[in-house]
Amino acid sequence: MYFNEWILLDNNMLAVLDNSKLSIVPHTAINYMLSRDQPFSENQYRFIQNLMQRSTQISEVSEKERSRFFRLVRERIEKRKESLKV
Repeated sequence: MYFNEWILLDNNMLAVLDNSKLSIVPHTAINYMLSRDQPFSENQYRFIQNLMQRSTQISEVSEKERSRFFRLVRERIEKRKESLKV
């Protein structure tokens, strides 16, 4: 798991298979578009690799950043719950 303060709401996914890549892009709340188009998937792959290099890995290292990330998530959840109590 990687944390990047700039990209939090990107729900695109990429599956790297044996001989190909599969791009999965959210279309609406419950629908996704799938693409095996090589140029599109390669572009998405390069973007994700670049993003990972500029992000902090919090799944295996960086306990301080991991704690900070989950504290921020919990705070946002609590704020949202409080706003819904009206």
